[in-house]
Amino acid sequence: MWFGTCPCPNSEADSHPAGGGIPTIISIILKDKKAREIDKTIKGFTLVKIKVIVVGKTREGWIKEGILHYQKLLKKYVELNLVEIREEKITKSRDTEIILDAEAKRILRYVNKSSHVDPSDLRIALDAKGKSLSSEDFARLLEENLSRGYSEFVFILGGALGLSLRVLDACPIKLSLSQMTFTHEMSRLILLEQIYRAFSILKGTGYHK
Repeated sequence: MWFGTCPCPNSEADSHPAGGGIPTIISIILKDKKAREIDKTIKGFTLVKIKVIVVGKTREGWIKEGILHYQKLLKKYVELNLVEIREEKITKSRDTEIILDAEAKRILRYVNKSSHVDPSDLRIALDAKGKSLSSEDFARLLEENLSRGYSEFVFILGGALGLSLRVLDACPIKLSLSQMTFTHEMSRLILLEQIYRAFSILKGTGYHK
């Protein structure tokens, strides 16, 4: 069961990703047999990529287990890559902006390096001041941008202090998981669950009720 994009010269897209490219459509393959048939007839079919960039390691054992659980579930829908960026040590003597700026350099260095290889990615920052969406609207956001030609979604989550303005400015979309406050480690697990829920909504499974 795959979610993917494929070249579609006859389709019309509302817009194109930065860097150009062939217009693409979202292909939701519901059955393995059908997937094999389409794979034979469509050239250039690629699996949708999801990259989740986080600041710092996940230390809580139960959160690690939850993350692993959703990583396994998402394998049937997307190619998932979870990237941990080294966090800065927080001390009373260090200014918050200096800490965030140091973390921002590492985040953007990694993101820009990846984008040089594949410019058709869409960067999405998780921020307390970002836009709040329902699970259905989040699924629609992913679907619409796949239809516009984006083949990879890059989600960026900050550490205990959040993200710097430099990182936020580099992301066209800013989302908030909730008006409530979660630890940055819990936010990783919640985001993965919502990504899985979004693709389950698009596929029409019974997971989302």
